Amino acid sequence: MPDCSRVASLLELYVDEALPQDEMAAVKKHVRRCRRCHKELTELTALRKHLRETVETGAADVPLSRIWEGVAERLDSPTIWERIVWAGKSIVFPFRPLKVLAGVAALVVLFLFIVPLVKSPPTPRVVVESVESEHPIMIFQGEGEIMVVWLFEKGEGKEGKE
Repeated sequence: MPDCSRVASLLELYVDEALPQDEMAAVKKHVRRCRRCHKELTELTALRKHLRETVETGAADVPLSRIWEGVAERLDSPTIWERIVWAGKSIVFPFRPLKVLAGVAALVVLFLFIVPLVKSPPTPRVVVESVESEHPIMIFQGEGEIMVVWLFEKGEGKEGKE
């Protein structure tokens, strides 16, 4: 016995009696047992009946141009606000999402390759010509996170004094 999704795809052919006999019997058996498929069959049959009656009684005698005029009269024309919004959307969103995504991905890849090539400027070198300290250690805190620590042995740094 077919499942509901299979039966739903066959209902129109079933109503038109365009299925082979074995499938017609299987669909009929399933529809008897399944409420959901029975409801869909009932709605489809009612819709077909309504359409057939409408075409046979009302539209058969009316020329097609008059039918379109009647439909056009019933259609609401868009308001000024809707026209402005639609125009704005066509200006703001002229691109397809996949194209935008591809462009953004290309920019990210390009950015990732260029950034490592750009080096920060070298830090200036500090030259110490002489140091006078009574302590055996000296700490220099430079710009940023640079810290220099000097350790002296006794007697170092006093060579220029005599």
